[in-house]
Amino acid sequence: QTCALPILVDHLGLLQLPMLFFQLFGRDHVVVVGAGRLGRHMAEALRAGGHRVVVIEKDDGADHVAELRRQGIPVVIGDGSSEQTLGVARIARARALVSTTAQDLVNLEVALLARRLSPKVQAYAHVEDDVLRHHLTLTEAIGAYSSYEWIAAELARRAVVKGAVLFIIVGYGRLGRAVLRRLRTEPEARFLVVDPNLSAAITRPHPADSLDTDLGRESAVAWLAEDMLSPALLTRVRKEPDPVVRALLCTDDDEGNLRVAVELLAELGSRDTQVFVRLSRAGNLAQTLRGIEVVEMAKVIDGFADGDILQRLERTSRACAAHCPVTDVSGSPSRGA
Repeated sequence: QTCALPILVDHLGLLQLPMLFFQLFGRDHVVVVGAGRLGRHMAEALRAGGHRVVVIEKDDGADHVAELRRQGIPVVIGDGSSEQTLGVARIARARALVSTTAQDLVNLEVALLARRLSPKVQAYAHVEDDVLRHHLTLTEAIGAYSSYEWIAAELARRAVVKGAVLFIIVGYGRLGRAVLRRLRTEPEARFLVVDPNLSAAITRPHPADSLDTDLGRESAVAWLAEDMLSPALLTRVRKEPDPVVRALLCTDDDEGNLRVAVELLAELGSRDTQVFVRLSRAGNLAQTLRGIEVVEMAKVIDGFADGDILQRLERTSRACAAHCPVTDVSGSPSRGA
């Protein structure tokens, strides 16, 4: 028999009680702007780390709003770049604000407004543009972080191996570039970068990465301007002599990533091969795909709950100020892969 209590509770509006208590007593909390996938994971990780959390989302029907409320996390419906909405979220009494929307400039606007309304608040903006993130962190007015950098760090940590190895990086968007930056210091590593937007005439598709200087040998990186599902990838891989291969699937196409992962494993089964796949949602795949390791954003962020996530955000921002590329990237290929 189905229990009617959750329906009754929702009907009575008791799911709004956390918001009522927050409006009356909320202080020293963290404001999370955006209830998308990243915002939800961030709010849950902050709460797991012992922080009081309130979320701002402009769309009451957004996918994760109901789930956040069921978890007892207050949700303010409104525009996070509005003084009025930030006022409802009691920004003046907040400890920190973390903006997580998909638009860099919106996150920047929200974070700067929060600092203007409450100069003591710690404000962090999700910024995917490498150069913008670097310059923002130099100002020290707000912190800037990138979910792609977090995923890249986890992918690189799992994939790194000492000695001669071929790293196949499929997708040279922001995630692919971040992965290459983290792995390129391996002294005996070679790299094959695959992306349909690479131009065969460009030796260094992303000047900001200074690959020739950092690697010390131009031949360490080979570029293949082909779609990841093209037969050209497998043809090229067959010619590579390296007995140890680590493939990192970095595109936003979950289905394509999995298909290429399976094909690479089948093609390279006689070698020491591991495949690492970035997926939006893995479900039970992580346990069922032998030879394939899955990296999920949710689990990457959950790892932050082991300590103080705000301190880790601060360290992330400072690390970006020291290491993010600053060269003009005009003329680089599309970053959408």
